[in-house]
Amino acid sequence: MAKSPYSWLTDWICDTSSRQIAYAGEMVDSSCLMFVYAGIDAAASFDGNSLDPEWLEKYLITAGSIVSRYDGSRILIAPYPSRYGDLDQYGDGDQVQGITHSSTGDVITGKNGEDVCICYNTSSRLPDLDIPYYSRTLSDVDDAIDALIRWAKCAPIISAADSKSEAAINAMIDEIMDGKRPCVIGDEAVLTAMQHGQTYSIDVTDPKRATYIQYLSELHDVLIRRYYTKNGIDTHKTSKHAQVTADETDGMEIYSWLIPLNKLEQRRKWCAAMNRLYGLQLSVDFAEPWKSAYDAYIKKLQNGGDQDAQTAEHPADEDNPDDDQSVD
Repeated sequence: MAKSPYSWLTDWICDTSSRQIAYAGEMVDSSCLMFVYAGIDAAASFDGNSLDPEWLEKYLITAGSIVSRYDGSRILIAPYPSRYGDLDQYGDGDQVQGITHSSTGDVITGKNGEDVCICYNTSSRLPDLDIPYYSRTLSDVDDAIDALIRWAKCAPIISAADSKSEAAINAMIDEIMDGKRPCVIGDEAVLTAMQHGQTYSIDVTDPKRATYIQYLSELHDVLIRRYYTKNGIDTHKTSKHAQVTADETDGMEIYSWLIPLNKLEQRRKWCAAMNRLYGLQLSVDFAEPWKSAYDAYIKKLQNGGDQDAQTAEHPADEDNPDDDQSVD
């Protein structure tokens, strides 16, 4: 039975909710853009049968590891490789085996470092487990906002004593909806029902609930900032909270590079192993905008701080010429 084109994603997050799939897809797509590879096309045959770096990243992000082999014309990769054979002091088997997702199911097997090369997503050898969590939570926030909107649209349930009262009440509701000012004249049944409490409403509309939408919207933005801050895009500076200090912002910037640098190191180890084993010229580095952001971060560390931020915190005093920071 044929699978959907995004079954690799739904199988991984174990959910078929369209909102969660959308969020998970966006996060996987952005993570696939973090690195740029060089030398892969040179390792391909002339028919263009080269490794797709996007799928290399998808496998690492969702499986946590891949095994690879170069057959002289193309680089084969397989996710979820298993290790067996003689165990080293860390419990890792020296043999690795994986099966590609092609129709032929090519088996990639051999001794790690001598026949095949293994690559891990991070040093913990885990996939990006944050993606299922954040995509599910963001989807739940959207569902909550949708529920509040629906409750705000509900109308009171009105009870009438008889069909004549029902018709009169419906007529009044129609006039209200048309912007008219309703008035009951001579309808004794309705007037009597109102006087004796026989006509009442059950209010299922709570307009105050709509005020909670702003808090859910803020939670949505916080979750987005938290996820991307952990993955090298420091969005902590966009927080509107006045109590966020410069030291806290700088601390989050350091934190935001821990995972990307760990991932980069694992991919560089794989490139070095492939080059050593097969004589290739593979390399990997941060892609934009991560590269520019990281270069700016390193420059900031080398300069001992962000001069622009210091200038913003201590602007020149126009009334004090000694505080003028301009250069003649």
